[in-house]
Amino acid sequence: MKGLRLISIFMIFAVFTACLTTVDTTIPEEITAEELFFKAQVQQGKIKTIKDYEEVINLYKKIEIIFPEYKTIILESKYEIAFLNYQQKNYDEAEMMFYEILKIHEKDTTNQLPKWSKKLSEIMLVKIEEIKAKKSKLKKKKEKKEEPEENEDFYDSF
Repeated sequence: MKGLRLISIFMIFAVFTACLTTVDTTIPEEITAEELFFKAQVQQGKIKTIKDYEEVINLYKKIEIIFPEYKTIILESKYEIAFLNYQQKNYDEAEMMFYEILKIHEKDTTNQLPKWSKKLSEIMLVKIEEIKAKKSKLKKKKEKKEEPEENEDFYDSF
């Protein structure tokens, strides 16, 4: 009986917690690009679960779908998506998106795109490169430890 009560309490707590951590991804019909971007940023501050990350990323992606003419906000959304991927340790995806942002800046002839997105993308690419180098070094170190060392005296000990 105690076990059943404990399970019931846990289930109620789990449902209550899930309700608190879910981000709001509803999009009103008459929302502007700026409002949708702001909504995504607010919801980004409420992220608690992997699902929340995915839902916020989808909000940012919807900006490009709904408002394709808003190049600056789309670029800012791409940066936020790349950064969210970085936070989730999806380094390959983040790296790809940061490079995409740099390519957009290279092609820009209007010189009206926000400069911060280029600079921060460059910084994040350096960080990702450092992380990947560190991971590679650790992997090599681990593989080296796992290799059996040849010991000539091993057979002499018998």
